[in-house]
Amino acid sequence: MRKIKLSISTILILVLTTFNTLAFLWLGFIISQHMETSIEETSMSYSHQIINQVQYNLNTFFDGINNTLYNFATTDSLIDILKNHDKVDDYTRLLNHKSINQLISSNIKAKEEISSIFVFNQDTFFTVPSIQFTPDEFIHQLLNNYPDFEHIKPQYYPIDYPNYYNQLSKSKEIMVALPIRDYKNHSKNNCGVLLMSIQTVKLDQLFTPLKKEGFEVYILDKSNNIYYSSDLSTLKEPFKFNKTLLEVSLPLSFNDWQVVITSDMSDMQIRMENVHKTIYTIITSAVIITILIIMYLSAKITYPLKFMANQMENINYDNLTKKIHPADSYKEINQLYNGYNQMLNRIENLIDSVYFERLRQKEAHFEALQSKINPHFLYNTLQSIYSLAILERHSDVQIVTIALSDMLEYITYDNSDQIPFSEELAYIHNYLEIQKRRYSNKFIIEYHIEKDAELCLINKLLIQPIVENAINHGFSQLTANGQLIISANILNGMLTIEITDNGKGIDSDILELLTKQMNAPQKDEKHKSIGLSNIQERIHLKYGPGYGVTVHSKKGFGTKVILKIPAHIF
Repeated sequence: MRKIKLSISTILILVLTTFNTLAFLWLGFIISQHMETSIEETSMSYSHQIINQVQYNLNTFFDGINNTLYNFATTDSLIDILKNHDKVDDYTRLLNHKSINQLISSNIKAKEEISSIFVFNQDTFFTVPSIQFTPDEFIHQLLNNYPDFEHIKPQYYPIDYPNYYNQLSKSKEIMVALPIRDYKNHSKNNCGVLLMSIQTVKLDQLFTPLKKEGFEVYILDKSNNIYYSSDLSTLKEPFKFNKTLLEVSLPLSFNDWQVVITSDMSDMQIRMENVHKTIYTIITSAVIITILIIMYLSAKITYPLKFMANQMENINYDNLTKKIHPADSYKEINQLYNGYNQMLNRIENLIDSVYFERLRQKEAHFEALQSKINPHFLYNTLQSIYSLAILERHSDVQIVTIALSDMLEYITYDNSDQIPFSEELAYIHNYLEIQKRRYSNKFIIEYHIEKDAELCLINKLLIQPIVENAINHGFSQLTANGQLIISANILNGMLTIEITDNGKGIDSDILELLTKQMNAPQKDEKHKSIGLSNIQERIHLKYGPGYGVTVHSKKGFGTKVILKIPAHIF
């Protein structure tokens, strides 16, 4: 399938349009998210202000009721009358009734929300004279249970229509009871109970304005049941949190209750949708204007490039001396014209250099093939096998023969230019097995190779000449205790191989000359080496001058050869 080639102008338009569109969309998304968050935070902040005020008003309302209950229930005269009611005559009882009724009336007048107050025990009861009181099942339960009340705190009962009046109440009321106890004498026995009926008008005055603003207010008891709400049909039902509503809650200062306000989020969502529409309308307009500007600039910028392309198509490539003459255009375009002309000149100059480098590469490859097996080494190995056989050292004959066989197989049948370092190590191991027996084990070998280093690719037969130099030159004057260490590791993407011996070392002058010859380009055969120089040149040709071989040595202290190449994992 033929690929469609686009012009620079088209590519510029597509790339810049895509980039700008994505940038505008991202900016629009960020602004939209910011506006949405701002609206939500504003709504949440307003809801918190509302609920804080509601919390304060409810705490004030119920604290006032509780204080009235405590003040009334701790009145000394009331406690004395209840404790001694059965010990006085009828006339005194009449006076007691009158006194308590006056006390009840004064409390009712002081608190407009108090509908009625009842004081009673199992012997008597007191109330405002104008109220016709008929004890019902609820009152009987209070009479039976109040002596057992342990906690002296107001007990709030579910809001309902009181049925202990002779006439049914027209509105629901809050019923709250408090046991009466002689606190001054530290008595633990309850002598009566105080029952107060509270009108919900005060709560309605608090909740109704909020309902008009779209808020629903709920008072929840400690079981999360609705104790009171602006929607009376929900009383006593479990409160269910709704994810589609904005809900905020705060605890109240008594009974482990909490107040919850909810608001419909539809208005906020409509505002958010309007903000989104406005933002994306602006973005769409900006994208269209940007596309038009990009098309104009693209045509203006790419016209000189099209002219240059036409000029280049008309060049006779058989005659590279024909140049492009710069036209009156942008500075960068003229630089391209000049650069193209300079490139033609450089091509002519580089042809010879490239040809020479290829010749050098072929020569280096040929020399590597020459160094694969030294005839002198082969002769010495066969001579060693012969000597070992005469001495009937059959196991050594077997080891040397197998090692030589593996070396020949490695050289002859594996034509790969690069192999894993582990295979090169196996070849070195075979070579050293032969040399150890040839030199009667006058040296030992240590390997310090990282696992990852074994997987790196290296040029074939890159290490063997270095090891051979260590044995033939480094250990030439040793009779025993020779040590050869081969180590390899990977650091910062570079494979480092070190071959260290404790041989005689190299004199500083000779080392300087060796380093100079090893790093100098060798174009003649007179000074050509198939050892370190060949290794250095092969590495430079393969990886560049940033890699290669370095030699560190001191007379009488051994030699270390360090080889560095890129760590390419097999």
